[in-house]
Amino acid sequence: FFRVRDFLITDIMILGLLVQVPLTMIDGLTAERKAARNSVVADIARSAAEAQRLAGPAILVPYTRRSTQVTTNTDDAGRTRSVRNERISKGWIALLPETLAIDGAIHLQTKQRGIYSARLYTGQLELRGRFVIPPEHRIHRSGSEYEWGSAVLVVGITDPRGVRDGVRLEWDGAPLQ
Repeated sequence: FFRVRDFLITDIMILGLLVQVPLTMIDGLTAERKAARNSVVADIARSAAEAQRLAGPAILVPYTRRSTQVTTNTDDAGRTRSVRNERISKGWIALLPETLAIDGAIHLQTKQRGIYSARLYTGQLELRGRFVIPPEHRIHRSGSEYEWGSAVLVVGITDPRGVRDGVRLEWDGAPLQ
């Protein structure tokens, strides 16, 4: 009885190991096809543009701030001495829109390569915003003077290849170059 039982247990173990061989082969084939699919999808994405993220719009304004500080000291003999210290600092002020409206339409395309397909989204967006200079930047602070440079309108996108038809800019109804 023990020999028959040992023989059955051994047979079951051998059958279990034999079943593992095709399962391992199927897992390898699945991984290979998944890698091929990912490669095709990445290739299709590279032929178009990567996923887009829009940052902005913002207006960047360079400035130079000159400030003068006068310090008056009196020594033990009663003489006063004034020291004038001028400080120059440069920087940028970023103005974000007070209001921003984004309108657009997104269209889905399916591209096929072999047995694999990938979805591509295309869109056309219109951004409308209103910029307001904050009160703290409208006045000169006492003892300091600001020199403002030329403002730059900045809109960031992650992959410029995605801009196909160019960008049209209008400022207060007039087209910008």
